[in-house]
Amino acid sequence: MTIGGSSSVEGYRSAEASLAARGDRIAKATTQASQDVSAVDAGKAPPAQTPDITSDVVGLSTDRLAGAYNLKALKVQNQMLGDLLDIMK
Repeated sequence: MTIGGSSSVEGYRSAEASLAARGDRIAKATTQASQDVSAVDAGKAPPAQTPDITSDVVGLSTDRLAGAYNLKALKVQNQMLGDLLDIMK
């Protein structure tokens, strides 16, 4: 694989890992918020601080696009390599 292909794969893997981490944080925050509502309904004091997931929600779109662009770059590099090999025949 070419150097550019390697960086495209690494970029895709990075975006994929970031998507998973953001998804986990959003899931935990949603679960915590649900538990907080139940606690308030039971007469307990609400928590002092709730997590802000806005940046994670926006980041999901950013990571999805980054992954898609890295895959596109990998496909273009693969096509270029194929074309070069066809020329060399």
